[in-house]
Amino acid sequence: MEKRTYVLLDEHGEPVSINEVPVYKPEDLLLHLRTLKPILYSTVKVNLATARTGIDKEAFTLSGDFLMVQDISGAATAQIVFNEPKQDKISLVDRLAFHTPFYRFFIVNTAQVGETLTLILGRQSLFRMGTELSDASILTELASLETELATKVTRATTPVIYNVTMTLADTEYTQALPANTKKFSIRTRDGTAFRLAFETGKVAEPTEPYIDVLANLPYTEEQIEPATLTLYFGCGGAGKIAEIVAWS
Repeated sequence: MEKRTYVLLDEHGEPVSINEVPVYKPEDLLLHLRTLKPILYSTVKVNLATARTGIDKEAFTLSGDFLMVQDISGAATAQIVFNEPKQDKISLVDRLAFHTPFYRFFIVNTAQVGETLTLILGRQSLFRMGTELSDASILTELASLETELATKVTRATTPVIYNVTMTLADTEYTQALPANTKKFSIRTRDGTAFRLAFETGKVAEPTEPYIDVLANLPYTEEQIEPATLTLYFGCGGAGKIAEIVAWS
């Protein structure tokens, strides 16, 4: 017996074999549309004043193969589930589009008085909606991306270790880090708590702003690249050693 793989439904809802799928010219497709006059899209406005939990009785029994969020008002929030309630929920935002076949869907939302959700549904793979960038817009986006990438912190390759003895208690000590340091960490060798600041006059007699680094914890900064950076530190115990690692 001949085996067939069915991939489409014709205008009567009957399956069409893959080797029987017609190839339409544009004028044939237009004639098809003029003859059958199918409804290719529809707009659905959902009032979010009523809470929905995504159970069977709340289903929107609308079918299609394309859905787009035209608008979700104000600060409203909502989620969607296609076909079966047991599937994961997807959060909705303006202009979010889905290309998937569905025979129903569920909206999940808390009660949000005065808020609405407007959806556009497409059918028969003949309706799509979206904003396409012009060549000029694409070039602008690329230029913006290149500028952003150029400012990204590059990989650090050179480590430097500093051991600074804080001979006196409650006294400010300093350490200048290499130019364009990308990462550093500072701690006390025996885990004593200490104070840290990025300007002078803050850590000897504690004066805001400063950071209290708790006992047995280091202070670390990553993904930075300042032209110059000096650390100011001190602690309540004498003779403590600050261990600093800087990468540039």
